[in-house]
Amino acid sequence: MRTTMNNKFANLSSAVLIVLVTISCSMLQSSKATAKSYYDEGAAFLQANELEKAVESFSKAIELDPQMEVAYEDRGVAYDRLGNYENALADFNQAILLNPNLPYAYFNRAATLYKLQRFDEALNDYAKAAQLDPTNVYAFINRADIFYTLGDFERAVEEATKAIEIDPAASDAYAIRGSSLGRLKRFEEAFSDYEKALTLNPQNTKLYLNRGIDYAVSGQLELALQDLEKYLELDPNTPDRDRIEGMIEQLKNDIATGK
Repeated sequence: MRTTMNNKFANLSSAVLIVLVTISCSMLQSSKATAKSYYDEGAAFLQANELEKAVESFSKAIELDPQMEVAYEDRGVAYDRLGNYENALADFNQAILLNPNLPYAYFNRAATLYKLQRFDEALNDYAKAAQLDPTNVYAFINRADIFYTLGDFERAVEEATKAIEIDPAASDAYAIRGSSLGRLKRFEEAFSDYEKALTLNPQNTKLYLNRGIDYAVSGQLELALQDLEKYLELDPNTPDRDRIEGMIEQLKNDIATGK
């Protein structure tokens, strides 16, 4: 019985085949090494916030190594910062397709989805990021922020508490939990969290605004006045200055008339 080889290498000797395979492997390794160089270049541009250059370098890396999931992930971050959210999502999707166990691909995709107000999808992605990396405190903080935005203050408190359990020095977790507790009118707990957040991060001027509003709602007008004035002192160019000044005048009038 005659056997034929439907192969373009059929008439080549084994020695020649070995040489060809060796050359092919060498070229592949060289291509991947060059892709890594372009990736490193893109990462440096991303770090320097030179976003267009970062996209260009990551794209070159992907062209040479289409399986490099981190290049898709980081190009997605660059696209997100450029405001090109659809391209960002496409890159995060591809990174996850190549490696479903990349916690920051889910985390970054969630951040983009949040900007598009696709809150349910963002919540799911933050949950997946937390599942893959339970130490990612901002996966929980950002879930708390979404629940706060949606008006689900109980869930916001729960998520912020999880973040604090992971990192007791997470000032943003105390801040969002304090604001959520204030909306639930659990004022003493809220004020405790505001104080902790300010101790950890005195530069978070928005805390004075939020605490001042909660002081006003709870009837502690003098303390509310102090906080709102402090807020304008620390952030004199705030876009809501006129509104805050109106609140301050109202508080002064209420204090003067004993309301």
